[in-house]
Amino acid sequence: MTGSRPVGRLLATATVLAVAAWATGATAQAEEVFPNQLREARWAPSRDEAVLVADPESGDSHLARHPAGLSPSLLARRPQRLSRPFPTASEWETSAPVPAPETLPPPADAPVMEEGSFVEEGLPVLEGAMVDGFPGFDGAPCEGHCPPDCCGQWNSCGPVPIWCLLPHIPHDNLEFFGGVQGFTGPTNRGGSGSFGFHEGFNWGFPACYGCRAWQWGVRGTHSNFDGNYLTITSRNQVFVTGGSFRRVDWGLQGGLVVDYLHDEWDYEVDLLQLRGELSWKFRCGHEAGVWFTAAGKESQEVELLLPRSQGTGSLVATPTTARIEVNEILAFFYRKQLACGGEGRLFGGFTTHSQGLVGGDFLLPIHPNWSLQAGFLYAAPDDQRTIQQPDFADETWNVGLSLVWTPCGRSLGSSNYCRPLFSVADNGSFLTRLR
Repeated sequence: MTGSRPVGRLLATATVLAVAAWATGATAQAEEVFPNQLREARWAPSRDEAVLVADPESGDSHLARHPAGLSPSLLARRPQRLSRPFPTASEWETSAPVPAPETLPPPADAPVMEEGSFVEEGLPVLEGAMVDGFPGFDGAPCEGHCPPDCCGQWNSCGPVPIWCLLPHIPHDNLEFFGGVQGFTGPTNRGGSGSFGFHEGFNWGFPACYGCRAWQWGVRGTHSNFDGNYLTITSRNQVFVTGGSFRRVDWGLQGGLVVDYLHDEWDYEVDLLQLRGELSWKFRCGHEAGVWFTAAGKESQEVELLLPRSQGTGSLVATPTTARIEVNEILAFFYRKQLACGGEGRLFGGFTTHSQGLVGGDFLLPIHPNWSLQAGFLYAAPDDQRTIQQPDFADETWNVGLSLVWTPCGRSLGSSNYCRPLFSVADNGSFLTRLR
């Protein structure tokens, strides 16, 4: 028992010396890696208040910008019960420079593309390729929705909401309008002109063949609120327009629509006409062509009051049976595409009853969602004056001004092939004649 005590003391002394040597070596190694931090380090009161930082040797140098502390490799050698150093306010960075990433040249066998067609790492963007993690269409990233193109084809945007798979009504080219108008014609029977207000909508949407588009719209007018010298009844009209058209950047452009008119005053009449347009569109927004109207329904017989001369300079309103018919038009026009999606048109021509006419219409955008639309027409009398039908009673004119609102906004500065080519019919494009 007594002999074993010196041996035990020797073993204990050797163990203490070994631990001291190991601690000295670890401290020296830590000072080589963190020379300044260990001088300023303090012990945290608890493990929860200590902060763990990344090890520079692991390659995570971008995570090493942090208050001072021990690396995980050194921390793993400490007993679990010991506290870790409390971080100080000083920051440090690794002295080793971070090499800049290399940009690999395009592969030698890559197809030759136009300038600007390569993205990062020299890879070309192909139709249907992944762009920013989403399938692109013609190299463009998805906009987050799935509208159809002008021909009604759906553009895939990758994962889409379920409602995008349901039948979709395109409303990009829906227009609502309202404004004022003044007009007169043979149905005014030589009385005062008809002034009032109007409202309606016009809607263009793509067809599924030949990159054509459809349109239809409705206009309601309310005029003569106190009647005129023949009747005290106010005048109300309804115009309906529907048909097909084709817009182009340049080349042959045109369309054909059917116009319907319901005119209700001291008489009531329903008429139909065909209205068409054919033009050649040049580059730089110039366009020249012809437009026409043709009666789609025979004249309608109505009962109304007509002023009759008594030969003494006085007129008497006499109930009479008369016919109201479509006054057909043939006119040539020049149209110019204006800035921001606007356009203007001037035209001149004649009617089938030898009446000369002039007119024009304009669309002036003032905001992506708002535009001003104006138009006028004047048709001269046919110089067949009689006592019962003087020239001024056969005169026709129309002036209109509208404020147009498009819910989705116009594509300013770009072609919009599905925007309605024809305006909804009014008293400047649907002329009538009394006989």
